[in-house]
Amino acid sequence: MSANEWQLDELLAMFPDVSRGTRRVLRCLWRTSGEGRCLKQEAGFKRAATVSLVASPATQFLLRLVNEWPKGLGVAARRAVESELLQGILEGTISCEDPPWQCRLDCTVVEWFPQEHGSSLVRLAALAAVQDLVQGGAWEAIGGPGDHVA
Repeated sequence: MSANEWQLDELLAMFPDVSRGTRRVLRCLWRTSGEGRCLKQEAGFKRAATVSLVASPATQFLLRLVNEWPKGLGVAARRAVESELLQGILEGTISCEDPPWQCRLDCTVVEWFPQEHGSSLVRLAALAAVQDLVQGGAWEAIGGPGDHVA
């Protein structure tokens, strides 16, 4: 694995509070995409985030960050946003009735504004992007009642 790739068990280990056994999972049948946006305005201060994901058929879950990071973003700030992004994607998969865990998931876009205050919205935009992705109809549920996958 490269530094920009994670398998499901690695993500579950990174975020132990975000875990769930499931009877069925979704298998990606063809390439599909999803986008999530989050916008907040508090006391005249506007914050926004957008995350775009692309799923492709695969036998096991693999998340890859192929997005570009803003120039001038420091290492600590990038790690903080990356952590929010990864947690949001994982939470998004788990919040689905059947998690989309048989696919390769590429994160192609991560944007937030302003950069010094909007990164907390990245997690919510990532969660919404997974929901949008699964709504796309490129999925098949596999596993049956009583199966335990995860």
